[in-house]
Amino acid sequence: MAPQTASHAAIELASFRERVIGIDGAMLATADGLCVASVALSVQPESMAALGAASLGVAWRIAAEGGIEGLQEVRVHGNTGFISVHPVGPNTLMVVIGDNGTDRFALQRELPQTLARLASLLER
Repeated sequence: MAPQTASHAAIELASFRERVIGIDGAMLATADGLCVASVALSVQPESMAALGAASLGVAWRIAAEGGIEGLQEVRVHGNTGFISVHPVGPNTLMVVIGDNGTDRFALQRELPQTLARLASLLER
């Protein structure tokens, strides 16, 4: 992936984080677990990229077994927040880390647009 693509992706992730209150971090990673771009993550980007890719891979398999098409997200929700993993095309994913105060309405509004913009960046 071109360095310019990673730079533009980081800008898009930072903008997403600013538009949604309560988002602690966001990351773009490859399906094989390599970090492409990340912003304000309180975790190790390389580890989260690998774990996000693995969780999405398992979720694809579970969805296929259950006859569910069009997987949109994998979510882990705990007492202090959530982590969600979203496919961005066939070979890339976005990880979102948020706290319990995350503005859910803003998240629902902004996430699809952000995923579409990231997918468009990757097509260039």
